[in-house]
Amino acid sequence: MANEGFNVLVVDDSEMNRDTLGRRLKHDGFTSEMAAGGKQALTMLRSKPFDLVLLDIMMPGMDGYQVLKAIKSDEHLCEVAVIIISAVDDLDSVMRCTELGADDYLTKPFDPILLRAAIARSLKRTPTVITKPVKQKVTTLQRETPPQPSPLSIAQPDMTLQAIVTQIVNTGQLSRKSYMHFSKAIFNGLFSPAAMTQIEYSQIDIIFTYLQSGRIKVID
Repeated sequence: MANEGFNVLVVDDSEMNRDTLGRRLKHDGFTSEMAAGGKQALTMLRSKPFDLVLLDIMMPGMDGYQVLKAIKSDEHLCEVAVIIISAVDDLDSVMRCTELGADDYLTKPFDPILLRAAIARSLKRTPTVITKPVKQKVTTLQRETPPQPSPLSIAQPDMTLQAIVTQIVNTGQLSRKSYMHFSKAIFNGLFSPAAMTQIEYSQIDIIFTYLQSGRIKVID
């Protein structure tokens, strides 16, 4: 199956939620393991490779925010994709998880189609459990003339929507320049082959909500 080899860690203090997500992942061809709390999740993540974490927020002891921060601040774990699946659906929680490095944010009860799409967007690398490739003989010419990057590959990328939103919220100001970056990021997202994520739509909502409430000021 297409998802074979991807190992997913489900972190939720509710046994029913863990069971529901585990069955959904198995149906879609994933291998999954369960953690009933944050400390157990980090222990498991540091003992074996995982490609994705489905993380609850409201857990006793170590909550999801603390787990997410620990994952993204650990040089050995920071590349692991994290999708938040939580009953907390306010914009402040979405923004906090965005700043901490979450790849997506879904609310409970989750929609299986939205979950499948979020996982597909978040898994950007090869699975941890894969067949070893056949070794190929490297010629002298290949060693002496490595491929040169094309101009496009070394060009500076546009600022991401997450980076722009974080900058605007942190400064509390929307300048002409930041507005241009913000608009361009939205345009690129809307017309990109890949659909915008729920967390990206929430980031856009955050800016307009903060503008209306006065938490962000428009400056020249």
